[in-house]
Amino acid sequence: MTRKLAREKRVEDILEAAVEVFVARGYEGASMDAIARQAGLTKGGIYHHFSGKDEIFLAANDLFMEPIHRMIAQAMEQGNPRNGLRSFLVAYFQWWKDHPCDIAFVILTLYKALLKPDYWPEMSRYTEEMTAFYKHMLETAVVHGEANPMRDVDSRAFALLGAVDGLATYAVMDPTQTAEDCADKLLRAFL
Repeated sequence: MTRKLAREKRVEDILEAAVEVFVARGYEGASMDAIARQAGLTKGGIYHHFSGKDEIFLAANDLFMEPIHRMIAQAMEQGNPRNGLRSFLVAYFQWWKDHPCDIAFVILTLYKALLKPDYWPEMSRYTEEMTAFYKHMLETAVVHGEANPMRDVDSRAFALLGAVDGLATYAVMDPTQTAEDCADKLLRAFL
């Protein structure tokens, strides 16, 4: 059990080091040597866990989904869908405000994904997962009388995905935009 935990910690350390290197140098400028140095490992130590830079790049994106999955679970556990969606949005915006290097990496990932169609299925999975979450929360809000039942929930969920992810970057760059203000504005617009 301890060995498994040590491996998981090592992989997480590699991914966190890789994010820093990718943000500082860009994808093309990042090297396995630089990632290894940043992680405090040898290049062989990196290759023990990953086959190359592309695999590290994609795995680092998966790392960002872990806190988002926790936020989703907490939102869905709340009895009130409006409060659950608000708590998710506040936590989501605050997460990115607290981790500006990480959002820079996500933007780099989007840029790289646009140039590399092999990454598109991974991006599509994110879109599907997040849209399904927003749709569930919006449908539940309609059932509870907290959202306009006359508006198309599928379209609203998809638009909310774009609004949330787009607004996250602006929330990071504008210190006058609090996570709470961003969440409340979106709730007014989408519920």
